[in-house]
Amino acid sequence: MKDSEWTDKLSIRSLVATLKRIGDADLAIQVAQKAIQAFSNADAEAGSEDGAMVSHLSFAIGDAMESKGEYDSAAEWFLAAAQRTPTERDYWLKASTALFPADRINVERADAVLNQGNIALGGEEVRSAWD
Repeated sequence: MKDSEWTDKLSIRSLVATLKRIGDADLAIQVAQKAIQAFSNADAEAGSEDGAMVSHLSFAIGDAMESKGEYDSAAEWFLAAAQRTPTERDYWLKASTALFPADRINVERADAVLNQGNIALGGEEVRSAWD
């Protein structure tokens, strides 16, 4: 990663996915955060290729946090991904907490985030996947 100055998107995605798959969520999070910092320094705009990568990595961090049982942090990372790529319905669903274990669902957050997702998707029902 260092040799490519964190610009090889495929390698970064593969490394983060592999680390999570082998159970090293902490290292997956560290790698993803380092990559996000590199892409953010390049002024990754929403909708750009780098912006899409930051969104993907934010979702990956949320996924790793969720696997560690850190649901509040996971929801924040999922929301960051959804806000950067507002057309990703699955990102809004995960950010809402609606897909978390029942005892970890935050109903008020779910309602607010699903409404925000519906608006971002131009009225497409994100909520229908939860109701």
